[in-house]
Amino acid sequence: MRRRFSGTGRQTIPNPIANRFKAARGQASLRHPTPSSTILATRSRTRETIKRWLIGTTTWSKIRGAAISRIQLARRVSTSATSFPSISRCMANPAGIPCASGRSTDCRPADVRDPRLASEYTGPVPMVVHVHGAHVHSNSDGYPEAWWLPAASDVDGFARAGALVNRFDRRTNRRHGVASFRYRNDQPSTTLWFHDHTLGMTRNNVYAGMAAFWLIREEGGGET
Repeated sequence: MRRRFSGTGRQTIPNPIANRFKAARGQASLRHPTPSSTILATRSRTRETIKRWLIGTTTWSKIRGAAISRIQLARRVSTSATSFPSISRCMANPAGIPCASGRSTDCRPADVRDPRLASEYTGPVPMVVHVHGAHVHSNSDGYPEAWWLPAASDVDGFARAGALVNRFDRRTNRRHGVASFRYRNDQPSTTLWFHDHTLGMTRNNVYAGMAAFWLIREEGGGET
């Protein structure tokens, strides 16, 4: 039932849609979070009804096509990972493996069967910091191609920096192994996080611990 309020008092009028919904819902409530068999049967019938409505329409074609594409992509990725366990679609490439584009870094491998791609990488670890969700200028955003190597003595023969290092209006890397990024921190109180962003190996560096919270708090209050 639905209640209507007016100047002459409260009036109760029937609401058949709400009544049917309540009947289908059965006895489920916040005190009984487990769906009843009636609710599960109703949900199943609803899904089947929507499916019958959509079959043959443009919307259904898009839904089905997207699902098939995801399945095919998953199969391709699975096959590639099985055959070549360390291949990435793109790589920072400090080791200088030949690139498909003719570039020396931040590229796709020219030959995906190059044995170096299937072997363990033991060279210096590239890194670049990205504050996720921050208001920041492009020179301090930490693009995947703006990585650099540590200032170590055993990095000869490796590319020391990515393709986008010092490519913007301010030089951020003036010496090896060091970068100077600037963050505005002018957002309302919020919780952000920073992490490594190196092309092709972000997951490895983050898994190794290169990630943490970046907390912004307004002066005088506004804490979230």
